[in-house]
This record gives sequence, structure tokens and C-alpha cells, in this order.
Amino acid sequence: MKIITKKTFYPVGQGCFYSERITTNSNEKTIVYDCGSMNTEHLQKEIIQSDITQIDYLVLSHFHVDHINGVEKLLKKNCKIKNVIIPKIDALDIAFYLYEGKTIEGIMIDPDEYFGEKKINVIKVTDDETPTNLGDDLSVHSTISHTTSIPIINGSTKEEIIWFLKFRKAKVLENSG
Repeated sequence: MKIITKKTFYPVGQGCFYSERITTNSNEKTIVYDCGSMNTEHLQKEIIQSDITQIDYLVLSHFHVDHINGVEKLLKKNCKIKNVIIPKIDALDIAFYLYEGKTIEGIMIDPDEYFGEKKINVIKVTDDETPTNLGDDLSVHSTISHTTSIPIINGSTKEEIIWFLKFRKAKVLENSG
């Protein structure tokens, strides 16, 4: 089986906008990891000039504005987004990010409503330690454990997974003094 990958790191300054297109003999998937920058003018230019027309998985690492402020621009580009993967959101995150004005309110408050208008499937990653069973059809649930690997490209058989997303839970350091 021939596998072709095209990785693009967009030069948007402080922030992150990265895409990867994975192609096999019978399948093609596009992943975008984060979509943001502090330089919004340059970010908009890179989004418009990108050849991204469909995204199978948009992965948002966290809710800082320099990682997500391009999401609205992607939506306005009429880029077809199938799934968006977002990290766990709790009340403390919402209070911190919104107080600092460092996020897009709609994504944090009600991501299902924010993305639902465009019929984008929202997948929320939890801090549960037990991997989510994706079942035989490998369909991804609306809530998954951070220990779950999401198959992106399958091989010639259902059991053969060529490429998958794997999450890592960041360790929280506590001040003991």
C-alpha cells in the first residue's frame, strides 16, 4: 500500500496552524491541528491561500486565542469540517479564559451549538483514564477518554490501522510550598 503525506506548517508568527493530508490507495484524510495566531492579518492570508477545502479532523489543543482564532476564518472560507476535537472544559477553564479575553466564547460555552450550525461533529476529550471502546465500526463517540487512539486511515483490512491520533494528558504541577 502506498502512503503519501503532505505536512504544512503555516508561518503565522506566534500561534499554531498546521495541516496534514494523508493519502493511501483508497483513502484521503486531512487533519488541521490548531488554527490561530496573534498576527490575525497574516493568519487570514495563510488560511485564504491554503489549499484546504475539507478537514476530517480539526484538533484544538487548548483555548488560547493564538491557537483558535482562525477557526472562524476557516468556517467563513466554506471549508467542510467533519469533526472537531476539543480538550476537556471545566468551569475553572471557562472563568480563566473568558476573564482574560483569550478565547472565542462560543467554542468554550457551548461547542455543540457553535459547531452544530455547520453540522460539525464535536468530540470532547475527557480526563478519564479508561480508553473509550470505539467498537467494530471505529466510529468516534461525542466524548472520549484522553487515552483513546482515534483511527484516521485504515489499511486494507479493518484491523490494520495506518495512522491514528493519540492524546496525552498533561501533568498538573501543584505548588507544595
